Amino acid sequence: MMLFKKLPIAICFGLTLSFSSGSAFAGEENDAASFGEQILDKAKDKFISFAGGQLSSLLIDAIFGSSAPSYVNLSQESLQAIQDRVRIELVDTAEFEYFAELESIQLSMQYFNDTAANGTPDIAVLGSLLTDSDGLITHHALNSQFNDKYYYMADTLALAASLNLSIYVERHLQGFITQNAVRARANLLANRLESLLTAKKQADLPLRENCDMITSPYDQYYEEACQLVDPHGNIQAAVTLGHTNNPWIAQDMEEWEIDKELAERRYYADKFSEIEGVITKLRNF
Repeated sequence: MMLFKKLPIAICFGLTLSFSSGSAFAGEENDAASFGEQILDKAKDKFISFAGGQLSSLLIDAIFGSSAPSYVNLSQESLQAIQDRVRIELVDTAEFEYFAELESIQLSMQYFNDTAANGTPDIAVLGSLLTDSDGLITHHALNSQFNDKYYYMADTLALAASLNLSIYVERHLQGFITQNAVRARANLLANRLESLLTAKKQADLPLRENCDMITSPYDQYYEEACQLVDPHGNIQAAVTLGHTNNPWIAQDMEEWEIDKELAERRYYADKFSEIEGVITKLRNF
């Protein structure tokens, strides 16, 4: 991927993005996917209640209104967190374009939210939202032939997929499509997201244990320094085990095994679990 550091394109998109090797944003890698899960919970509730005969709008919910968190900020924070740990700049022209389109969709959803709250939902805007959100699912930033680190957009895609399905649910609530059409779209989105998640796992797993023996100058004692490291060289856990005159060595080694397991669980949860949660919700729609 070509590194993208020029300012003009960010200005022309109306965005203020400033990715660097340091932490520019305070969010977590999984924040975008986590918010996507919240959106899907709302969508599922409306989908079920409509099937039970309760007429309502999904996009009238506050989660799609002006008080909702910025979709672009959530996506920026996700990519920044990933960029910090893999030590590769991930933002190029395609990502800037993606964020600009994501911001545009949020503004349109806020407008539709206002019209729905007023009792006069703007159906024309709903149609354009469908087209625009479809563009986020097929965007070239998610294409391996265009972007060799496309899989690091998985968290952002989890959010975009949730938005896309919400628009499908709204189209169903407004009488344009059937329940089966919504479920078919949910399954398509799950498949698309799962392909990115699989590639992300291949890049970020497995964690490996590295151990080195440390001896004193006169061989009076020796220790074993162990680290659990991810594929990018980040230490997830570490321990120094004293082997000389240490009656607790067996217990220390057992505790190290427990620490490694806990570190592996935290790592997996931080990098993959929220995306898996979105996939599960899509499959069970």
